[in-house]
Amino acid sequence: MFPNRRPARDDSGPDTVRRRATGLLAGFAIDVGVPVAVYYCLRTAGLREPVALGLTAVVSAVRLLTVAVARRRFNGLAAFMLGLYLTGLILSVMTGDARVLLLKDSVPEGLFGLLFMGSCVIRRPLILAVVRRVQIPVGADEPGSAARHRRAMILSAVWGLSFLGFAVARIPVVLVLPLDTAVLAVNLAFGVLFTVLIIGTLVYGRPLWR
Repeated sequence: MFPNRRPARDDSGPDTVRRRATGLLAGFAIDVGVPVAVYYCLRTAGLREPVALGLTAVVSAVRLLTVAVARRRFNGLAAFMLGLYLTGLILSVMTGDARVLLLKDSVPEGLFGLLFMGSCVIRRPLILAVVRRVQIPVGADEPGSAARHRRAMILSAVWGLSFLGFAVARIPVVLVLPLDTAVLAVNLAFGVLFTVLIIGTLVYGRPLWR
């Protein structure tokens, strides 16, 4: 009766998971790459480190607001990150030290790490909420899914330890290295860490996807 009707699209297959994970990584690459590129362009143009890093933070804040407006969704996380950008800018101006703008990122990294670890303590692995957030269907809450739940616990612990470790490691890197070097080092290292976490989650967490 409907010969030209296309079959319903399956949003639970591995292609969907890969597509959404790729989209997540692409968005992350923009969030990390654009501010770094802006910073070095400003430095090349002759601006001093504090000014270049401050303007880079403004660009990141504008990017966050633009995405929130485009998606018509300004949630608590977006508000927290925006507040963090503004706080970093204010503290940088008050202290005269641009390194504050790099050190501030240890706050969300540490908080995310604690949230992941805390979710393991209460046995409600946060990784499940994260993948659902990016609309990847999971089946770890289905009856008889104890093995899946263990995988989700392990993944949450790995994410938690990774974020906590990076939050701590960022501090000496920012304080010891020259600022121009530190900007590249921390962003490149976090980009590698996040990519490895995503790929590892896709591989090890494959049984979680329905």
